[in-house]
Amino acid sequence: MKKINWGIIGCGDVTEVKSGPAFSKVNNSTLVAVMRRDAEQAEDYAKRHQVAAWYSDANKLINDPAVNAIYIATPPSSHEAYTIAAIDAGKPVYVELQLPKVAWRVDPAISGGGLFHDIAPHQLDLMFHFFGAVQKATGIATNQSAAGTADDMVAGNILFKNGVAFSGTWCFNVAAGQERDCCEIFGADGKISFSVFENLPIVVTRGEASESFYFDLLPHVQQPMIECVTNYFLGDGDNPCSGEEGAVVMHLLDVFTAK
Repeated sequence: MKKINWGIIGCGDVTEVKSGPAFSKVNNSTLVAVMRRDAEQAEDYAKRHQVAAWYSDANKLINDPAVNAIYIATPPSSHEAYTIAAIDAGKPVYVELQLPKVAWRVDPAISGGGLFHDIAPHQLDLMFHFFGAVQKATGIATNQSAAGTADDMVAGNILFKNGVAFSGTWCFNVAAGQERDCCEIFGADGKISFSVFENLPIVVTRGEASESFYFDLLPHVQQPMIECVTNYFLGDGDNPCSGEEGAVVMHLLDVFTAK
């Protein structure tokens, strides 16, 4: 392939800005087809984003000869079927979780495990990237509020092979206004504090002195990843997120939530 012609399965609200437009802004990449089960909404998306083709049937998009790579942006319950269908069609796949509505995010049958399984993979992937191979992991999970069927309180510990110890807590039943997204890395000379999902500064503290680093938000936050994936599919770069790395993170989720 000399150019990646993308097809999106699941062109929902989250793809409007986060990822969709970026597929045509990356070199050697363009978005040529989109799919959504609601045909009217799929057509509207295609017209607004100047996409040549639209479908309400995922198999028709997968088998569109103009499409040579598939971006799956649906709830997790359909990931496996769409991924296998795309692979069977000989087309590489980029799978990502897209969660536009809270209602089904807390339904394990659709979301794969609730809010923890939505948010934690990104955070744990960072820890794996920073600290490397895992030696041991333990955790607990429970549904404290009983407001749904998913666990809303998860705690986990990891001992990395390099000796770094991680402790994390995910609580989705705190009082309104008490939500906090914060990661702190402590070292011999100080600590680094940052948010994973919020647009907050990175704070580096040494003794009594602190320094804050601010970064502008990207117009399309997914664009750097799309560029890396495109280069990988074209044979011009390394895989930015291998299946093996993904399996490590998924194993941590399973350990933390095991009953």
